[in-house]
Amino acid sequence: MRKKIEEHQYEEGLQECKRWLENKYDGLTENKEWNDFGLKDIHISKSGFSSGWYGQGSPKRMNGKRIKIGLRGCDLTSSYCKKLEYLTPIGGIYVHRYVGYKHTLLHELTHLIQYIQQRTYSEVETTKNELEYLLEIEPRYEHQLISYEERKRQELKKKEWMDKQKELKERTMVEIEILKYMKENVSELLQPEKGELDDTQKSLITEFCKIKDPNVVMNFDV
Repeated sequence: MRKKIEEHQYEEGLQECKRWLENKYDGLTENKEWNDFGLKDIHISKSGFSSGWYGQGSPKRMNGKRIKIGLRGCDLTSSYCKKLEYLTPIGGIYVHRYVGYKHTLLHELTHLIQYIQQRTYSEVETTKNELEYLLEIEPRYEHQLISYEERKRQELKKKEWMDKQKELKERTMVEIEILKYMKENVSELLQPEKGELDDTQKSLITEFCKIKDPNVVMNFDV
């Protein structure tokens, strides 16, 4: 996938996106804020991944600019999981960076329109626009799009996987603590002349043995 964007393409891409949106929304061409909006209002980060719209003020590093575009994130186009006719897979679709730049820019410009026209802030509207635009300018990506139902299935599988990873991590941390305790207190635990083991010690020994055999049953009455 081509990752280089020529300098003239930043302006050309912006104007292409604005024209597409002007054909969709009435009254934009008569709006001064819309007409005045240009590259001077967009922070383009060649090393960044994230993009965003800042309707109520922007971070200091952006010097008052309203939209941020992280170009490295434009190599992969992905949509929110909204109830629409088609969506990108959960892992997104790899595209040429210039295509991703326009796709991302159109999403953020839709937020600008919501702000100008006092429309409800909605990621459904932005997602719908960006996918319609993608299919119009690059119809070859249509076969990679999926249904809402399939995307929900993918989201569920990802959640199940992440839950298992979280459980595994938590279990590993417990095992590390047990092993650490056993190492520091091994002499005390293995000297019966100091008296019977208390419940905490019994629990730690049991958990330690379960690291090797989850089905082990300990008998401390022998």
